[in-house]
Amino acid sequence: MVGSRHAGPAETALDYILTRLVPSIPDNNISWMAVSLLSAGVPFDHELLKEALMLLAFRQKPDERWTSEDGPSWDIHTTLECLRAFKMAGVLAPL
Repeated sequence: MVGSRHAGPAETALDYILTRLVPSIPDNNISWMAVSLLSAGVPFDHELLKEALMLLAFRQKPDERWTSEDGPSWDIHTTLECLRAFKMAGVLAPL
């Protein structure tokens, strides 16, 4: 985002989202957001991504999966998306 003429507004938007990142947001939404932001070039050490990944790490179930608000049949997709987010950020998920 550095050097972009949209860096200021983008940073403002990311800061706003950070204030709305609450534990009630489902795992699948957080993982989608993280993957989308990383794919868009937001640095992995951005505060929003760090908070999102910490929240996901905390929410991993004892059987090593994450849950989907769409039901248990979608947990595998959510789990893969969470692992993808961790991999894109260059960190290991707690397994």
